[in-house]
Formats: sequence, C-alpha cells, structure tokens
Amino acid sequence: MSHPLFWTAADFDDPMARLVTALGDLEGQELERMYDLWGAKTPEDAKLPMSYWTKERILFYVRSSESLRAAEPVLKKMTMDDLKPAALVRVGTMATGRTHDWESREWRHTDFYSLDSEWIRSIVPEAKE
Repeated sequence: MSHPLFWTAADFDDPMARLVTALGDLEGQELERMYDLWGAKTPEDAKLPMSYWTKERILFYVRSSESLRAAEPVLKKMTMDDLKPAALVRVGTMATGRTHDWESREWRHTDFYSLDSEWIRSIVPEAKE
C-alpha cells in the first residue's frame, strides 16, 4: 500500500482547506506541507508507523529538511535494511483502533517512528578546507 509522501490541509476533508486550495490553485501557490497525519510542519517532527517509512520517504524528508539535507548522499547509498534501524527512532505507541474482535474490547496499538536527526547529522562528512 502506497502512502503519500506528505499531506496538505485539503487531505483532511476540511471545508476551509478546500477554499484555500482553490484560491491557491488560482494563484499558482502550493499549500503548506504536513509531514504526518497530525500536521507536523517539519520533517524532523513527523511521527509515522513503520509501514509508512520507505527509502523514498526517508530521502524525501531528509532532502526537505535544511538541517539534514547534507546527509542525503550518504543515506542514498545505504540499503533499506541498514537505513531503517539507523535513521529512524521509535517515539511512542498509540491506540489506533479496535482489534477485529469487537467483543474483547481490546485496542490495537501502533508504534510510531521519527527521523533520528542527531544520528543523521552525525554522518555528514566534514567540509574540507
């Protein structure tokens, strides 16, 4: 299942966002990007389930971040098996819905991950003088 790399307010079925989208389209402006389903304004603040984190998304978020952009060439060379445990950090668990057995009244919980900004900054090669 493919997920969008980022969202805008129009993706959240907000009537005001539809108006802003229409006006933005008329003026040729892009809506502000949100990097997770809670409206993270920067890639570093995005919290997503592991299934959302693909190599394409990690590289897109790194490229979209001014403070992490320099690490993209190094990350691009890594395999996904190496990239996920190194570039992502678990930030918490949330109840995200009911299990299939409604009678048990159990909630399904999902782990959420974010970019490990400190580690990503640490792999940037120092500029040669």
